[in-house]
Amino acid sequence: MGTVEWAAPEQIEPERFGPLSAQTDVYALGALLYACLTGELPYDADSVSRMLFAHLHEPPPRLDRCRDDVSPELQAVIDRAMAKTPAERFTSCGELAAAARAALEADGQVLPVPVGLPPRPSDHGDQRVPAPAPPSDHGSRDVQPARSRRPLLLGAALALVAALAIVAVVALDGDDGKAAYAASWQTSRDAYGAELDTATEQAQTSGSLALQRDFAIKVRDAARRHADRMRATSPPDDLVQERDALVAALVLLADEASSALAASRYGSIEPVRRFSERLQQGQDPAEAEIQRVTALIDAELD
Repeated sequence: MGTVEWAAPEQIEPERFGPLSAQTDVYALGALLYACLTGELPYDADSVSRMLFAHLHEPPPRLDRCRDDVSPELQAVIDRAMAKTPAERFTSCGELAAAARAALEADGQVLPVPVGLPPRPSDHGDQRVPAPAPPSDHGSRDVQPARSRRPLLLGAALALVAALAIVAVVALDGDDGKAAYAASWQTSRDAYGAELDTATEQAQTSGSLALQRDFAIKVRDAARRHADRMRATSPPDDLVQERDALVAALVLLADEASSALAASRYGSIEPVRRFSERLQQGQDPAEAEIQRVTALIDAELD
C-alpha cells in the first residue's frame, strides 16, 4: 500500500485509478517536495482514514497555505506531480525533479532550512510519538512557518560553521586543543543562541498562539543540534563533566518540547503554549541548567 503520508490514489483504490506505475512514485515524490518546501505534510489529518480520504478527494495542496514567496510555476509542479489521475502526472521522477529545479531557479528561490514533520496519525489510540529531527515534526496545518528566510538561513550558516569548527579540532590536544575547543564551543553556543533568539522573536511578534508550536519545534531542534555538536567534541579533562551536564540539559529541553508537541498535536494547543511561555519567561528548569553550565564553561575557557 505504501506509506500513508505519500500514498497515491491508485495505491488506495486501484480499481478506480488503475495499477501502480512510475507515476505512483511521481506522486510520492511530489508530496515529499511539498513537505520539504513547507515543513508540513501535504494532507494533514488526525487519523489514517482521513488522510487517505484527502489523497483520494482533496485537490493538490497549496504552497501559499504556508509560504507567501512561491511562484505559480512551482505550484504548477506540485499540481502536476500530485494529480489524482496518473496519466496527468510527470512521466518520471527525473522529469519532476527537472521541472522543480527549473521553477526554483527561474524564481530565484532558496530551499528553506530542513524542518521536522508531524508524527504519523493513528487509528489505534494515542500511540503517536514525535518524529525524529530533522526532518521531523513541523507543525499541523494551523502553524504558519516563518515568512522571512534570512534568520533561518543565518541559523543554518551558524550551525554549519559550528560543525566545521568541531571537525577541525577533534584531533588536537594540549594547550592548542583547549584553544581550539574554546573556538568550537563559542561557535556552537552562538549558533544555539541565534536559533533561540530568532525563534523567540518570531513567536513574540506574531501574536499567534498557533506559532507557539513552531517555536517549540525550533527550540527542540536547536537543543538537539547543540547537544550533537557537543557530543562530537573532546573537551579538556576539567570540562568533561560540564560538557556532559550541558548535553543532558539540552536533551531534557528537547524532550520537554517533544512532549508538549506530542500532547498538543491532535488536541489543545495549551501544552505547547505553556512550554513556550515558560521558556520565554526564563522559568524552564532545563533552560536554566543550560544557562548555568554555559556560564561555567565560559568562565573556564576565558
